[in-house]
Amino acid sequence: MYPHYKIPPLLRNLLRTETGVLGNLMQHVDFLQGLEQKLAAFLGPAVNIHCRIANYANDTLVLHADTPSWASRIRYNTPQILLYLQNECNLAALKTIRIKVMPASAQIVKTPDKQLKLGPHTANLIRDSALSVTDETLKSLLLKISKYTEDCS
Repeated sequence: MYPHYKIPPLLRNLLRTETGVLGNLMQHVDFLQGLEQKLAAFLGPAVNIHCRIANYANDTLVLHADTPSWASRIRYNTPQILLYLQNECNLAALKTIRIKVMPASAQIVKTPDKQLKLGPHTANLIRDSALSVTDETLKSLLLKISKYTEDCS
């Protein structure tokens, strides 16, 4: 089963109001989450715990299945899924559904015992991004995050 990671509400609201890349990314995330809820209702609980929307871009929807057998079952039903998404979810531009296997071993695993640290390059990217953000609250949060770097001594 895929883990669901949620962005804290305050940060989500700040990102949603941001213009540019961060704002566009949050709009895409919100769109994918809404689309995944509709697809889960269509597929039913027996299937939706094994299938997640990975992305939708241009005319292609990418789904992740947790095992090859579930990927085959979902692939077998792609014509019905495609019709549902085109007609009921207003995705008239959707032409292709690609299904990839994302085994449980390849999923992101949380490590609560270990404090995660950023590499120096990533910390610098976040710090540089923070300096270009106009919202002061978001800027201070990004600067705070950028301080969680690995000690490279």
